[in-house]
Amino acid sequence: MKGRRRARQLALQALYELDSSEHPVADVLAARLDAYYRSVLRNQPDGPVPDRLVEPLIRAVDLRRDAERPWSDFDPTAIVERHGLDPARVAFALAQLIEHEGQGAYAVQLVRGVVRNLAAIDAVIGRIAPEWPVEQIAPVDRNCLRIALWEIGAGAAPLRVVINEAVELARRFSGEGARRMVNGALGAFAASGVVLAFAGYEPAS
Repeated sequence: MKGRRRARQLALQALYELDSSEHPVADVLAARLDAYYRSVLRNQPDGPVPDRLVEPLIRAVDLRRDAERPWSDFDPTAIVERHGLDPARVAFALAQLIEHEGQGAYAVQLVRGVVRNLAAIDAVIGRIAPEWPVEQIAPVDRNCLRIALWEIGAGAAPLRVVINEAVELARRFSGEGARRMVNGALGAFAASGVVLAFAGYEPAS
């Protein structure tokens, strides 16, 4: 679940931004994916991929339009020819993006799933945590709950895994109090008998 943990972190950051701004969803996802893929290329065990390779690769794909386009479908031939780059180095850089594209793709599913089902998800939060009105819950904490409830409703992961990951996400990004609140709310959901069913989850091929 390590890869999905990174995807959840990306989704949390995107949802936090959407909560606190009027930025379009597509633009927020594009910016987060751009930053993520750059970090992948610049934090390789054998040293960073040179900027000379990073920039043409990242800019070649309009992440706002093609946020769900897999890197494995990308043909770097034009970039190699246009920029006079070493084909072997470009192939290496592209391989790193392909290796990590699952995290980016799952983050996109999480964000789009939460946004699409926000009213239903927030209604469930109000039911399982009536002492915490949704609008009064800290943005990080409520988005941890939203991500978890979408994953549960979409059947994206087992209930216990989702709860554990949400609790860890809340602890890391918000603190011990958030960890307890998220654990309590999702525990209440598990005991409530509430059934969620959200469409849109696509398992990695």
